[in-house]
Amino acid sequence: MRERGWKWSQATTSAIEKGERPLKFVEAVDLAAVLDIRTEDLLAEPELATASRTVATSARQTAELAKRALTASLAFERERRALDDAIDTAVRVPGWDALADVEQIGQALTYTTRAIGDVAHEQVQLEREGRANTEIADLYQAILGVRERVWFSPDDWRAERGIRLREDPQEPANPNTPQEGTSDVLHKEETER
Repeated sequence: MRERGWKWSQATTSAIEKGERPLKFVEAVDLAAVLDIRTEDLLAEPELATASRTVATSARQTAELAKRALTASLAFERERRALDDAIDTAVRVPGWDALADVEQIGQALTYTTRAIGDVAHEQVQLEREGRANTEIADLYQAILGVRERVWFSPDDWRAERGIRLREDPQEPANPNTPQEGTSDVLHKEETER
């Protein structure tokens, strides 16, 4: 209360608590803010005021974390799409497979905002039940059932997008057929998407 400009001492607080000194309304507004409760909670039974304060504090923290989660989700989706675009470009390059860390790419592509939310939900449930001894990665794999799954295959990625690589780089090109990697083919594929 002193930080808010009131000349309160411990004796002032004690006198107010005992009912020996009245609490002015303007003091009550600041006191409620200091105690992180609503002004009307100052008149309520202590149990009710505590319950109200707990709910209000948790609601504020939840709202703040929701804002952070939304920001992180947007960044995650932007980067996931950038990864898709980068792979779309890379799979057209013969020999790129050997350079790719396919497991890391697969994990990145498999993670989704929904799956992350499911993992968080399961972890909190385990904490509430006193069984929070499972690693997040294990939970994630259990939820998606992908423990034995091959994470990423450049060949599958190409097949899904209809990208073919010429087997023989020396193979003569048909001048009437657009070639892989040319702007005609890339434009056609972009249009189809």
